[in-house]
Amino acid sequence: MTIASGSRLGPYEVLSPLGAGGMGEVWRARDAKLGRDVAIKVLPDAFITNAERLARFRREAKVLASLNHPHIAAIYGLEESGGVEALVLELVEGETLAERLVRGPLPVEEALEVARQVAEALEAAHERGIVHRDLKPANVKLTPGAQVKVLDFGLAKALSGDVSSPDISTSPTLTAEATQAGVALGTAAYMSPEQARGKPIDKRADVWAFGALLYEMLTERRAFTGETISDTLAAVLKTDPDWEALPPATPAAIRRLLRRCLQKDPSRRLRDVGDARIEIEEAAGEAPSNAARPAPASRRRLLAGLLAGFAIGAVAAGLIVFRLSHGPSGVPMRFVAVTNFSGMEIQPSLSPDGRSVAFVSNRDGVYDIWVGLVTGGRLVRITDDPNVESHPRWSPDGTTIAYARLKDSGFSDIWEVPALGGVSRRVVVDAIEPAWSPDGRSLAYSNPATGTIWSCDASGGNARAVTQQDPIYGSHRQPAFAHDGRRIVFVRRQGGRPGAVPGGGPYGELAVADLATGEVRVLTHDRALAYSPVWSPDDQFLYFASSRGGTINIWKMASDGGEPQQITAGQGDDADLSLSTDGKRLVFSTYRQNINIGMADLETKGQSAGLKWLTSDAARGELAPAFSPDGRRIAYFSNRKGAEREGIWVMDADGANAAPLVVDDYQNVFPRWYADGQALFFRSSDARLGRRGDRFRRVAISGGPPEVVLSEPLGLWVDVDSQGRILGTNAQGRGVIYDPKTKQKRVLEACAGSGFRWSPDGRRIAYIGPPGGLQAGLWVYDFQSAPRQVFSGWLVNFAWAGSEELIYEEGKPDLTALFWSVRPDGSARRRVLLSIRLGGSAWELSPTNIFDVSPDRRRIVIQAREQSEADIGMIENVR
Repeated sequence: MTIASGSRLGPYEVLSPLGAGGMGEVWRARDAKLGRDVAIKVLPDAFITNAERLARFRREAKVLASLNHPHIAAIYGLEESGGVEALVLELVEGETLAERLVRGPLPVEEALEVARQVAEALEAAHERGIVHRDLKPANVKLTPGAQVKVLDFGLAKALSGDVSSPDISTSPTLTAEATQAGVALGTAAYMSPEQARGKPIDKRADVWAFGALLYEMLTERRAFTGETISDTLAAVLKTDPDWEALPPATPAAIRRLLRRCLQKDPSRRLRDVGDARIEIEEAAGEAPSNAARPAPASRRRLLAGLLAGFAIGAVAAGLIVFRLSHGPSGVPMRFVAVTNFSGMEIQPSLSPDGRSVAFVSNRDGVYDIWVGLVTGGRLVRITDDPNVESHPRWSPDGTTIAYARLKDSGFSDIWEVPALGGVSRRVVVDAIEPAWSPDGRSLAYSNPATGTIWSCDASGGNARAVTQQDPIYGSHRQPAFAHDGRRIVFVRRQGGRPGAVPGGGPYGELAVADLATGEVRVLTHDRALAYSPVWSPDDQFLYFASSRGGTINIWKMASDGGEPQQITAGQGDDADLSLSTDGKRLVFSTYRQNINIGMADLETKGQSAGLKWLTSDAARGELAPAFSPDGRRIAYFSNRKGAEREGIWVMDADGANAAPLVVDDYQNVFPRWYADGQALFFRSSDARLGRRGDRFRRVAISGGPPEVVLSEPLGLWVDVDSQGRILGTNAQGRGVIYDPKTKQKRVLEACAGSGFRWSPDGRRIAYIGPPGGLQAGLWVYDFQSAPRQVFSGWLVNFAWAGSEELIYEEGKPDLTALFWSVRPDGSARRRVLLSIRLGGSAWELSPTNIFDVSPDRRRIVIQAREQSEADIGMIENVR
């Protein structure tokens, strides 16, 4: 018999499956009487249908239930309902030792501590006459609190039928899983020689398995192994472990202990596991100070092994190079690759117990929500829909996943689906980026129509605004509830394109909204792109991704503000974060992408066009191309060749002779040509100084040091006209013209928006309209009359094509960039010029798909992602 999610077994509500094996299915359930989660182990039909066997099992289970020890997972009782017989067990959170060993051996000190706690558990059981009989890494749990719990004590004997039978064929793990070679082989690898021969066993069989367990923790390899079960059992009977595989830091006393535990003759084997515990405690106390960590060369080999073992090279452009820092417990942070598939695995969300992760993937050609264990294994696709789906988020009880589903209109709705798949239902209309409240009764989300954060009941009703519209930071994104349920952290992005496809302006700030008072407090004030904030379990800290310093890393800061602390050192292009409820595991997406500059012919007039790539470096990006006035050269910014900060580069219009013009200690971005083509104007910043570090500089094409033209913030995208006048945006989102010659500044009160650009003749300006909603569109101002909206809709970017034509890219929720043409007075009918297939994913389109049109209006040059891939990574022991 079996059970299903949502069913009941006595007072227990079945929630979700935890696993299955020879001893039956295991489910997470909720004890309605005591208000706690438990594990339900459903017994196999073979035992339920045998009345004599079942009676013996019940007698054995009563004995096992008498075990009461902090390192032994407790048996709470037996439950029978509707033909289902099940054990009710203590639910132990965390990973098994088997899952931990996939990532490599344990440091000596850590291995000894785990072994000491296992020995304590065995010692307590042996004193009551109970032998485990099936001790192996899969039956040892490592809890988030660094406590070891041994599972399934005595169940191998209880389930084997005749409790006096020595025949190993009665082992439930071997018989029920004989077709699963990996599992069965794992059990055989820990059998004592007497158990392998089918002889009677006693507590010395557990001593043998304990020695095999400790050996494997230290070496990452099994003490006895073979290609088949028979080969493995033969190794147990005839061969010795490779003692040379033990790490050099292993204390001599532990080496002797292992030999005594793994004596094939039980009469010569260590008789009592309590003696092993004493040996371990004494060895730990006498071990040299470096025993807990390898010498520098060994540490380098260990790091290299971890990197190779998890194909870290495949995510070299992601957040993969970590500082050797320590968490509160002194345990080093570790990187784990959760996925390593071709294509995109993005936007991860950890389940409440930290064992599973939901994420978006296009591995089957369309973007669906998938769920898998963080330790690997089979993945389950829980949605099957051609529409783009994004930002899955687990409900606090782990039964439901909320996500955003794209509509043809460009907006999204929030839907929810059972965590293991099933029928989805719509919860909120026109909403993205769902976030659950701690009690599961509310959802927060970003409203793309208003650019603000809202919340509603879990059913979608009683919607109310959390933040108000902002003329500058008009895109409030990525909300996350504090664990106290009284605050929401979110990202205020400057400008930003609404809609389900992630966008946002070039930089953003973290802010916290108080749900009771409505007060919004800004936490960060630097010109960087901060995003994906998550709260620590005690709400004292926030983790977030940020482009502070020029590359995307993960940072930590106090939730009431202060200087952020960088916790990863590397480079990436995105890092959607999710933190486990115990704060020990942090998952994120690691993008691998090649942002390059391509060129297309505008003469195609409506035909689909491919890009001729002018750059092809696997750098973080070749960005913001701009034609010179004569159309013979292109300026752009890049951190090509691994530069720490962006520099200004120039190349020929055919991509030849690319060379850096400005590379120094500043981030130098968004170059614009002076009218004579002899100099470039660009923005420089020092991320350490925030907005105070902004300055705009001029550099001659012939070379030489740049000179500062202006030292005040004017937005990110700034333009210069033939007279040297600078056009930008002030803090209120109004256009600003600054004349370096006269030092005068003019505020264009009628013009509110972003991305201001001069027409080549200097008679007009164009800009993207006020943020908020899908109708911001394209606006033109001629200094003689009110601004005119020449396009109303979802605008990605635009460029002047001469002084009498504008070309703009209209946003589409697919893989195609559509370019249109319009006259500055809006009188000409818009027409498609060309469509470019950008490739990769629907997330390719963004407000920073910057392009430019050649002076002869025959070519277009654009930054685009030539190829994108992403995987899910995880940091353990987050500090």
